[in-house]
Amino acid sequence: MQQVFRIHAALAGACAVLVFGLANAFAEPVALVIDISGSVDSGIQAFSEIEAGATVDLDTDGRLEFIDYSRCKNVIIVGGIVSFSEQHFISDGKIIDETVGSCPKVVTLNKDARAAGVLVRTGSSTLRLSVRPWLIFTGSYGDVAVQVRIIREGSLTLTLPIKDRQIRWLYRDDLLAGSYELEVLNKDGAKSRRLPFEVTTSGHKIRMTIIRMN
Repeated sequence: MQQVFRIHAALAGACAVLVFGLANAFAEPVALVIDISGSVDSGIQAFSEIEAGATVDLDTDGRLEFIDYSRCKNVIIVGGIVSFSEQHFISDGKIIDETVGSCPKVVTLNKDARAAGVLVRTGSSTLRLSVRPWLIFTGSYGDVAVQVRIIREGSLTLTLPIKDRQIRWLYRDDLLAGSYELEVLNKDGAKSRRLPFEVTTSGHKIRMTIIRMN
């Protein structure tokens, strides 16, 4: 009987480890780092995402600026420990700014180069970008992506470098309205994944779009 109890206990422990591992493996990003500086030993960098369950130790003078997805707020914290969950963040540091903003659009590209899901709060399933888009590349492939090609009607329109995981539209000419594809390339110049998108001229507000590639 004692041996059976030990077996059940071992199985329960193994299941607990498995569930914990699965929970972490499928943890959703809950925030985007905009800037981080000072005495911080977390390994996170600007324009990387923070997953639910993560903590960031800012020590006494570290500064963290991030977008809180759950509340669409831009937050700046100095010092202390910041803990993130699916619904909110908790910090014993000093919150020096907390401003309501607009949440970024999010599109996830899976490994077979197809868009696994576009999350846009307007309710549309089509990724629409402005004539001057702002793109952020996250995920493991986003870490090694170095450039994108913008393709229209099968022809290469532009080749743009990715700097600090992002593309800010600082070019003189705007994109024309219409249908495009975005092709992302890694450090070896190998083809990655293509993402179809539409450029619309209805409103010229530049809105951040996050492209997740794991």
